[in-house]
Amino acid sequence: KKVSASVTKPATSGGAISYTVKTGSEDFIAVDSTTGALTIKKVPSDGRAYVIVTAAESGNYGKTTKEVTVTINKANAAPATVTANNCTYDGAEKPLVTVTGTASGGTMQYALGTKDAATQPYTTSIPTATNAGTYYVWYKVVGDANHSDSAAKCVTVTISKKEESSSTTTETTATPITTTTPITTPAPKTAVPTSQQEKITIMKAPVLKKLRAKKNKVQVTWNRIKKNKAGKKLLAQIKYIEVQAATDPEFKAIVATRGVGKKKTKATLMGLQRKTVYYVRVRYVGADGVSKWSKVKKVKTK
Repeated sequence: KKVSASVTKPATSGGAISYTVKTGSEDFIAVDSTTGALTIKKVPSDGRAYVIVTAAESGNYGKTTKEVTVTINKANAAPATVTANNCTYDGAEKPLVTVTGTASGGTMQYALGTKDAATQPYTTSIPTATNAGTYYVWYKVVGDANHSDSAAKCVTVTISKKEESSSTTTETTATPITTTTPITTPAPKTAVPTSQQEKITIMKAPVLKKLRAKKNKVQVTWNRIKKNKAGKKLLAQIKYIEVQAATDPEFKAIVATRGVGKKKTKATLMGLQRKTVYYVRVRYVGADGVSKWSKVKKVKTK
């Protein structure tokens, strides 16, 4: 990023003004020796870099220098789009939100909490739940070296109760019967805690088979779990399948995370940038932990 810099009060001697970067600041800024225009490379840990301004010798005046401090503030990170996965209870554990688009300047993280604040640690995994209830999913971008964390935001998600089916009976006149037996609703089941999610408890990882790129999305395909004894045992450990995309092979800049049902073999990551290289991986998520990630494949959107 270029910014303008100039001397507001020229040297009395009229000597030519030149600019250089002070030793130790070269990794953070560059400066045009004639105009003083600055280029910001990255943000120093203390937010400061230094330029030496020199007035050349002229007439009766000798050469003089002045050290100028350049204060560099981190840019604000911007989150991807997070939407609620409102649904009706069906006994299956589901991701509570869908994430589309690209987080700018850092990595998306999520946590469950109350309507006022997150009460669980933030993690890169999308929270899940099974039982009917209201859930508050908090999310933010944890900024990289050049960006500040974004402000935490909250999405309210509702899993509605399933309506009880009733059989048709012949209409008769009867006296209503009241009962004092209380009806209780099970407490909502929260997502797997972070400490459990990151434990490798599922010994077999999915096999990423194919990536199909379009303009702003990528379709991801992985292997189907076999219906033999080993496959049934594996399926019983899995709650859902997590798909991730990033703009770097180390997944420091995750731009999309999506969870799908454990029997699915495909998922589409939406809201991606055109003509951009993405790295994709898949893993199983269970009640007590996760599998290792699949091997990473890369693809370029059209």
